Amino acid sequence: MGTGTTALPAFYLGQLLLSLLLVVALIYAVSYALRRWSPASLMRQQDGPARVLQSVSLGNGHSLHVVQIGTRTLLVGTGQGAVRTLAEWGEETSARPEPEKEGGSE
Repeated sequence: MGTGTTALPAFYLGQLLLSLLLVVALIYAVSYALRRWSPASLMRQQDGPARVLQSVSLGNGHSLHVVQIGTRTLLVGTGQGAVRTLAEWGEETSARPEPEKEGGSE
């Protein structure tokens, strides 16, 4: 009588492991390609006049964004389906808008 066990020869085990490694590598390559060439990443790489310099989340779906368009820089607030320009400065002014002084003029 035989032992009743069937052992895979080393060749078939090696072929199985190589196939598994190939499938994992293929999944990784497709994942990398989808992330690299997704529409969102292609939009970020375009050289256009508008650039987002900084974004700050204020919570509850509200954010502040500093956006540069050509020589103009805008401070934009977003939230609840609305976008508002809060401040604007250009090349001729300082890089940061002057804060409003409290109180009246003296």
